[in-house]
Amino acid sequence: MVRVGDDPDNDKVGSGTKRWVSDISTATIELVLHPNRTVAAVPVAAPLVVAPPPPAPEPVDQTFNLSSDVLFAFGKAELKPEGMQALDALYQQIVDVKPKDGSAVVMGYTDRIGSDANNQALSEARASTVANFLIGKGLPADKVSIQGNGESNPVTGTQCDAIKARAALIDCLAPDRRVEIRVTGVSNPAEPAPAEQPAQ
Repeated sequence: MVRVGDDPDNDKVGSGTKRWVSDISTATIELVLHPNRTVAAVPVAAPLVVAPPPPAPEPVDQTFNLSSDVLFAFGKAELKPEGMQALDALYQQIVDVKPKDGSAVVMGYTDRIGSDANNQALSEARASTVANFLIGKGLPADKVSIQGNGESNPVTGTQCDAIKARAALIDCLAPDRRVEIRVTGVSNPAEPAPAEQPAQ
């Protein structure tokens, strides 16, 4: 450092103001290294894992068909033991569809043997029996309706027209005696697996 006076007489006490300035030519910088000292690592933010969007629900429109001969005795509307077993399996199939906000229509059909009025009443009674069974298993009662269609919409067509014997005609017309359950709504897909969390 050098001392610089304000006037030529700056060596005299009280002769002037004194100030100190740095002598740049004599300035030095001390650099000290510490070989055993470590530098803390700067934490890095973990990548953001975004969970995939849930799958969009899809429309459901599925019809299940059961033979009335499996469910009921001829001309009757009371379930047989094997009919109950068939409806147990059918109920599980409906559950597997995972319908959401849906409904089920139970439709009964008969063959053409007998009067139109009797066949209509029988088809309604059978549809009601099946609907009550499924409601008892767990389907919401307000989402289940019945529809009796009598002998309409036969699936056998004219293939049994030439048969005259009653027993043979009953056997031939068996496919017409059926109960259909139509389930509509939207699918209820499974919840997606949670996103994997990054390691800490």
